[in-house]
Amino acid sequence: MLRVSPRALAPKLVTEPPGPATNSIVLTEGATVLGRLVQPNGTPIAHAELVMVSHDRSNGETYSDMRVGTDQDGSFVFTNVPARRVWGIYPTSESLQGRNLTDGPSWCETVVDRQVVNVGKITLRRGFAVSGRIDLPDQNDIPASMHVSMRSEWAANSRLSDIASDGTFDFRTLAPGIYSLNVGITGYIPTADAPRELLIERDRRDVVIHMTRSTPVTGATELLMPLSENAQQNVER
Repeated sequence: MLRVSPRALAPKLVTEPPGPATNSIVLTEGATVLGRLVQPNGTPIAHAELVMVSHDRSNGETYSDMRVGTDQDGSFVFTNVPARRVWGIYPTSESLQGRNLTDGPSWCETVVDRQVVNVGKITLRRGFAVSGRIDLPDQNDIPASMHVSMRSEWAANSRLSDIASDGTFDFRTLAPGIYSLNVGITGYIPTADAPRELLIERDRRDVVIHMTRSTPVTGATELLMPLSENAQQNVER
């Protein structure tokens, strides 16, 4: 499988068997997706970053996320978008810091090349807050640099929250949706009844995650709850 990413043309995924034959790969302009990002009162949101993600991520047949910024009037344009796909558009939380505004993805479909898809106004809403605590079985303080990660089913990256020494954690400005929940504390793993995912439709202040000691592996150090690939990339950044 090849992923071709040309300039000024739409990227393309190509599956070809290996062999001596020389095959031509035809590239096209793709579609254009445009719209405006506004506050709940209709005021344009300038200089925000929007991400477009492909809905179909099965079997590795996925495109890289596309990112653009909004103009002074809140308008945005994604160009050279591959056709015959469903796409989700949402703002990054980093570019909206301090506004407590967010939204889940606005979905659209590109059917043919050179199509212009106008998604209209994407109106943001107040974000939700999620907080709670981590309970260790021996009542020890949480080691330094431990964290909780939450990732929605559509977002490109995970959101991270440091765990305080008393076990508390806090997330702000979350869009509505379903989020997977991961805890990384050296030497511990969540119990079987600990929540693995959360449905966020309101503020949540009651999330409690009980931990138990991980089983040591012979000849190895204690286990660490694995993070998703995106969460690890965020920690590195």
